[in-house]
Amino acid sequence: MKNLILWLLLAAATSPLFAQPNGKELPILSLNQEEYAQFEQLYKWFHSNGELSNHEWGVSGKMKEELKKLGFKIEPLGNFPGFLAIFENGGTDTYYWRVELDANPHKEPEGTGVDFASKVRTTHNGDSVWVVGSCGHPLHQSVALASAHLLVRNKHLWKGKRLGTLVEHAEEVGNGSSDLIQAGLFEKFGLPKGILSLHNSAEIRAGKVAVVAGASPMMPLVMNVDIEVQAISGCHVGEHYKCVDVNLLAAQILVRLQDIKNKVLNSVTEPSILGCGRICGGTRRNIHPLSCTLEFSIRCYTPEVRDKIMKHLRQIAEGEAMAAGAPMPKITAFEVVPALVNDPELGKKVVASFEKSLGKENIVPYHPVMLAEPFSKYGLTKDSIPILMFWLGGAKNGCDEGNDKEHLCPGLHSPNYLPDYQAALKTGATAVANAFIHLFNEK
Repeated sequence: MKNLILWLLLAAATSPLFAQPNGKELPILSLNQEEYAQFEQLYKWFHSNGELSNHEWGVSGKMKEELKKLGFKIEPLGNFPGFLAIFENGGTDTYYWRVELDANPHKEPEGTGVDFASKVRTTHNGDSVWVVGSCGHPLHQSVALASAHLLVRNKHLWKGKRLGTLVEHAEEVGNGSSDLIQAGLFEKFGLPKGILSLHNSAEIRAGKVAVVAGASPMMPLVMNVDIEVQAISGCHVGEHYKCVDVNLLAAQILVRLQDIKNKVLNSVTEPSILGCGRICGGTRRNIHPLSCTLEFSIRCYTPEVRDKIMKHLRQIAEGEAMAAGAPMPKITAFEVVPALVNDPELGKKVVASFEKSLGKENIVPYHPVMLAEPFSKYGLTKDSIPILMFWLGGAKNGCDEGNDKEHLCPGLHSPNYLPDYQAALKTGATAVANAFIHLFNEK
């Protein structure tokens, strides 16, 4: 992967991106102190006011309000919080920037200690939860607005083009991108030449960026699998011999499934994760229930590995149930997110822009990860639109991948995670705004 990044950097050195059609050098856009203060306040607002997937009406409204101030036209696409905003600058050539809206549910309150920490509580799956922007989406939202501000302020540099801000709901559960596409996003508003996005990284130092583009996926496909272990009847725990203990059976299945990674798959050529994020069984400690459900997130890079995992998962779950004298478990599986593969040509152009706006020393090599992104869906329509997501460093000093050897720093989806938003916001706004300037001006 380091060789791939090196190839991108070398290719970018010869890319004819940095001159306007009149031959003049393009300026580097960045926030001044007054502008930064404005978007820092917006970051804090987004951080304090998170909402769960498919319910982000308040955050969506704030994004609409700020984009309208900049001169964007809001284009609702359906009865959901996501939308498209278009800035017309006298032409038809279009690029989109995509940004997410949602926050995450946590059993624990936010533990960042900042005075703008989220205090939002709601109900999720019947549980009372805290709503925390633990994936860093408030940073994405403020970067989207800050870069849009820079582009509008310098619209003379990209006259004759169109800029779209694609505001996506429900990224965390995967349906937002599908909703927008199925609502006619591309049929109603035309095909963009490309779609860009970013994700903050808790392992890359704030102030730096990384691009993973080429044949290798940046992120895996995700298959959600529910295994419902069942009993013919429940019973009192004091009379455990009268029924199957489905909670114990579920635990045995959970442990045995890890053998797939250890004994079936090649850990080098077939990397994967079989993560169980939720176990639901029982109502009280002295009752053996009728069922217990394991909720899995299965992640790998290819459909072939996915199919191999599913084959052995069924064998193990059904075999354990048979051995316990229980009915066959109910197994439900559906793919949530395809693998994310960035467009290599778009990657070269964006890296060339980053070299100019951030400096080569701030573009770092990085590797594929097991996080996942429904952003991939925009590139898999029949129109094959080029897409590119890059990593925006968010790690504080000492918390980047090279220094946090013991994994002591909170990472993504921890209620204690807080990116170095001050450095990352400035870097993100500069990176995004200048990437679009250079894409709009390429010959």
